[in-house]
Amino acid sequence: GPSSSAIAHEAGSSPPRRLSHRGLRMSRLSWLIFAILGATVSALAVTAAAAHPLVKSLGRVASNAGQVVVVKYGGHAMSNAALADSFAADIALLQSVGMKPVVVHGGGPQIGAMLEKLAIPSSFVGGLRVTDEATMEIAEMVLAGSINKKIAASICQAGGRALGLTG
Repeated sequence: GPSSSAIAHEAGSSPPRRLSHRGLRMSRLSWLIFAILGATVSALAVTAAAAHPLVKSLGRVASNAGQVVVVKYGGHAMSNAALADSFAADIALLQSVGMKPVVVHGGGPQIGAMLEKLAIPSSFVGGLRVTDEATMEIAEMVLAGSINKKIAASICQAGGRALGLTG
């Protein structure tokens, strides 16, 4: 079967300016990947600082065409709407260059917020949430019923294809 690679999505302190091509919304960094891989771009303004991480990863991008790429999307990264949109656009971009991204998401902060809203006590031992039956029900509700659907919808809205699976 296809081999897997892990690629981390780094969140910057401020959201990048959004650009688009054929209905795909992309960050400046995404645009550079797209341009280098053969898209025709008439005007591309990317700073050297933004290009450096991309240039370092281009070989990995090209060598992963057709491969399953596992992307971990943490709960803290989902807290900023602009970064969430950027993440969805990046997943759509990975698909457009032939990769097969599989997003594995977290949701700890969102679970914690829902537990607090419902006045259900939450505790941690060694950095791990102690999950009793009530906490498990809330975690399933937040992860499968809310976060999973939002991520899939965002990727589709950015021009990619997505299906949320749970279990």
